[in-house]
Amino acid sequence: MNSPAATETGTRLPEPGYSAAAHPDAAEPANARPAALPTWLDRWLEAASERLNPILVKETRQALKSPQFVLWFLVLLAACWVVTIGGIAWIGPGVHYAASGGILFLAYYFILAAALVVVVPFAAYRSLASEQEDNTRDVLMVSALTPRQVIDGKIGSATLQIVVYLSALAPCIAFTYLLRGIDLLTILLLPGLAVLASVGLSMLGLVLASATRQRYSQVLTSVALVATLLGVCYWCQLAAVGAVREGYLVYRQPGFWMAVAAGLTAYGCALLLAYFGAAAMNAFASANRSTALRRALFVTQACFVGWIAVAWVYYDLDRQALISAAPMGWVFWLFAGALLTSERPILSERVRRGLPTTPFGRFFTTWFNPGPGTGYLFVAANLASLLLLALAGMFVTPVGRLAFENELGFIVLGAAYVVGMLGVARLIILGLRRFATLSLLGGFLVNFLLLLGSAGLPELIRASVTRIGRMPFSWYDVVSPVRVLDVIINDKVGSLDLQILLIVVPGVSACVLLINTLLAASEIQQTRVPLPQRVIEDDRLLDPTHGRPVNPWGDAPADAAT
Repeated sequence: MNSPAATETGTRLPEPGYSAAAHPDAAEPANARPAALPTWLDRWLEAASERLNPILVKETRQALKSPQFVLWFLVLLAACWVVTIGGIAWIGPGVHYAASGGILFLAYYFILAAALVVVVPFAAYRSLASEQEDNTRDVLMVSALTPRQVIDGKIGSATLQIVVYLSALAPCIAFTYLLRGIDLLTILLLPGLAVLASVGLSMLGLVLASATRQRYSQVLTSVALVATLLGVCYWCQLAAVGAVREGYLVYRQPGFWMAVAAGLTAYGCALLLAYFGAAAMNAFASANRSTALRRALFVTQACFVGWIAVAWVYYDLDRQALISAAPMGWVFWLFAGALLTSERPILSERVRRGLPTTPFGRFFTTWFNPGPGTGYLFVAANLASLLLLALAGMFVTPVGRLAFENELGFIVLGAAYVVGMLGVARLIILGLRRFATLSLLGGFLVNFLLLLGSAGLPELIRASVTRIGRMPFSWYDVVSPVRVLDVIINDKVGSLDLQILLIVVPGVSACVLLINTLLAASEIQQTRVPLPQRVIEDDRLLDPTHGRPVNPWGDAPADAAT
């Protein structure tokens, strides 16, 4: 019989012999089920937040709560409100009939580009530069975080700010499609261009912040970065105006989408190089700063060769495509080689612990190890591969506008000049390091001054001697790669002189390469050193499986089982 309390509330008492454990669903209150999903979601979010990059969490909290972000976000919202109300009022009653979406889109895009291209990259630069000003940069380096995690956190915070700015302007940009006068593809492409530009410039800011340590250099870098950001923002505006006016005509051209794909590939390679460069500059001096960067350089060359092959086939095997692409490869490896040949000549014990041990691994990966000697040989090997591919392409294509001898001389001499000048610069750097400490920047300046001197000395002789100045080519010009390649491509050099150049310049470069190879023998012969016992013990303590039981009774830890 039910009790009075149970009768008044309408609750039925359980029958005799009823077990709540046997019926968990019936024992649970009906209003507890809807709360299960939020509880599970909270637990999952909490567990996921523990795995997030701590730099990302810190930077996001500081950025979103900073007065600068709040101010710029309010300015962005106010500007959108003014453009919306003012634009609709300016168009007037004809908004139902006039195709005015393009005008409003340009106004919104100007606001978006200003926030994404100027504000976000400069904030990313300041986030890492302030670590140096607050004397917290060394704390990050000695913490358990790797340099890549630091860069990931900084760029991740910039990406979140991009998402916030973009989400605030997305409804306004979508509204312009309803007003007509602009196509959907332009609405998608231009904000995507602004996002890519923002991420790339943010990475550039992190590279500059990593490279500058002194306050006076940070001031100069800040001014140069702001000028660059404003220039890119102006370029984005010009691209937006052209896309809104004539985008529907450009999109139909088949070469446009191939150019977009090639540009995205170049953008990805540049972003990869900047990422590994920033991570290397935030690592210890004894760490391996070069291997990841050399792999990125190798990937960049592979992408470059692939796109040159596509352009070569697209233009019906035109030899001019190979001639036009060759200087880009020379400049790329000249700049990369100036940095690689300026590295520290001594491998630390930490780096030598990761060297390959098998003959196969040593043959294929030694060129990726740090060191100026291996760096020089790495550049020479890549230039040789480019030269062989270019020559193979020239032999299977019909004759171009120039004689085959001129085209062959242009390709061969360009690669030979790069190998020779980098080798001479490395020998100069080795000589200077016998008397003084030369940093990476100092080695780069040696390469730059050597190139500047080789190009400027013949011009100085030409300006001083009238007889030589009247000649299109003289043997005083042989040290200037710019002058020699210019007279060859413009067919201003005689056949005999060209044949002599094809013997002298590659011969001198081969001698320089041989000398540098002999001097790099000590770097090539480096072998792996065993891991110290204290490092083994420290790694064992940091292992999350250390000390865990390996049986159900929990009395046999993992180290005891081994």
